[in-house]
Amino acid sequence: MDGNYGDATAVAVSQFQTDVGLTADGLVGPATWQRLLPTPTTLNQPQTPNPVGTAEQEDLGETSNSTTRPSPAPPATITASGTAGDLPVLRLDDYGPDVSTLQQRLAALNLYTGLVDGVFGLQTAEAVEQFQRQAGLGVDGVVGPATWAELLK
Repeated sequence: MDGNYGDATAVAVSQFQTDVGLTADGLVGPATWQRLLPTPTTLNQPQTPNPVGTAEQEDLGETSNSTTRPSPAPPATITASGTAGDLPVLRLDDYGPDVSTLQQRLAALNLYTGLVDGVFGLQTAEAVEQFQRQAGLGVDGVVGPATWAELLK
């Protein structure tokens, strides 16, 4: 693993998407994240594949104005039980798909009501701090291994 979203990663993402019934577009969007990191409420829900030819990104109303490589994948494949030690440390002003995953998880716990935009702003920081208080963790607003471990339970 080198932390770069290269051709091998895109192929692996496409294969994963095929394996779980998603459109194999190589993009790690919300539907792929949901399959990689299911929340307890979605673990038992039936999954329906995207219609053939409908990219995950388009299916969710997202747009891309560039022809650059897709969003980076997480630094490691995460199972339903999670591997918090392999996840990035996130803090205020970070951005990207890992922050979107964090926001989705906090929203599923009714702690975050903002837009899932992949930007770790003040509202995300407040939700993280509230979660840390509820989980009995040190409250610093930083999502490190201990906070990820609790979030992925």
